[in-house]
Amino acid sequence: QSEIEADVKKVLNEIPEIIGITHIYCHYLNQQLSVQVNIMLDTEMRISDAQKIASTARMKIEQIKDIDDADLHLELDDAPEMVQKEV
Repeated sequence: QSEIEADVKKVLNEIPEIIGITHIYCHYLNQQLSVQVNIMLDTEMRISDAQKIASTARMKIEQIKDIDDADLHLELDDAPEMVQKEV
């Protein structure tokens, strides 16, 4: 799981608009790996722009070997504990 998390962080680090990652959850269902990632974006960003960034992030994550599905969530908490983007 830590290898998958490292791969996810590496991919998301390539997207400059993502300012932080608060959680990465890995779930196996019927031998398929699904990843849920909570990300932080600029609070002033338009929703349509946030959706485009999340869509791009999802596509990049789903290209990682062994990941079958990715679900991105926008973190709304003002000051959550953040996971560093850099690997």
